[in-house]
Amino acid sequence: MTMTVNNHTKKTLETSSPFLTCYMHHSCLLSITQHKEGFHDWFHSNYFQLRCQRDLLKYKFTDYFNFYNYDFAIYPWPNANVEKLSRAAFDKQNLDIIDFIVSMVDLDYYLYFFVDEYYLPIHSNHNQQHFTHDILIHGYDFENETIDVCTFNQEQLFGNYQVSFDSIRTSFVEAHPRADYDKYLYFISSKANSDYKYDIANVKALIDDYLHSRDTSVRNSMHKNPEVQMAFGLDVYDVLLDYCSLFREDKIFYDIRPFHVLWEHKKCMIANIQYIEQQGYLDPENAAEILNRYRIIEQKCQSIRVRFLKYEITKSDKLLTKIEGLLKEVHNEEKEILEHLVQAYK
Repeated sequence: MTMTVNNHTKKTLETSSPFLTCYMHHSCLLSITQHKEGFHDWFHSNYFQLRCQRDLLKYKFTDYFNFYNYDFAIYPWPNANVEKLSRAAFDKQNLDIIDFIVSMVDLDYYLYFFVDEYYLPIHSNHNQQHFTHDILIHGYDFENETIDVCTFNQEQLFGNYQVSFDSIRTSFVEAHPRADYDKYLYFISSKANSDYKYDIANVKALIDDYLHSRDTSVRNSMHKNPEVQMAFGLDVYDVLLDYCSLFREDKIFYDIRPFHVLWEHKKCMIANIQYIEQQGYLDPENAAEILNRYRIIEQKCQSIRVRFLKYEITKSDKLLTKIEGLLKEVHNEEKEILEHLVQAYK
């Protein structure tokens, strides 16, 4: 964890190592909020559901396999205040991005926006490929002329790194966002406390949605239409099997992300079930049995992830066949465990 430091020439806002590291929009916001009081009531009320695009070929360049939760840029975030400014409006002000970062960090704002990784030496895309991607800014250092960022390095490890003023400036100016959410700068101020209370009714509903593959997005139909093109819950295993078939036929590129998310989901489920027990909604005996079985599933999902990493090196079809078998096993085992869980609530 980094602590807030301010001595006029240097300021760093506090961050912590996030529980999830597959996608920046999860990692960045968790690194800001997960060490704050009240965070766990919110996190363990919400991180249950998975969703993915059914049409993998159409959506292969998006985050097609992910946790389902609301968009922090649209809906209130219990542990932080989020404001935004369009890049078009920012550009009209003729401001230097470094000066702007310093002024916002001095006001205790984290900044979240999109840059071209081609110009960032810490990234694997540096001088290799133009790729617009998100980054979190949480400090500056005038003596070394660096900006403190949370992002992935060349080894794809998420963490805190220092990037030169010039690199940040160029990567921001040269970025060419395409998606609507890319076209904004987000300013995030951390709340000292959250008034969000653990919501066991929402927990039960999300677990039931996951178990029965229900479309959780219908609950947000006041804000947008349901995501009918998505698979939810246990149905995502069928889409992962489809991915393996497409990959074997060389119709889709190598992508570790869905298998990493699947593994992180099982880590979340273990933590969530522990929290259900801690809050008194699950007796210790049932909790112990469910957790032991979920730990086996988590290990199998880690094995799936590792095997797919090995496949990139070996190209062994036997690895893909083993992954497909494990996906079917995990689907059936998780279904049985969740059926036990929904019968065991107090």
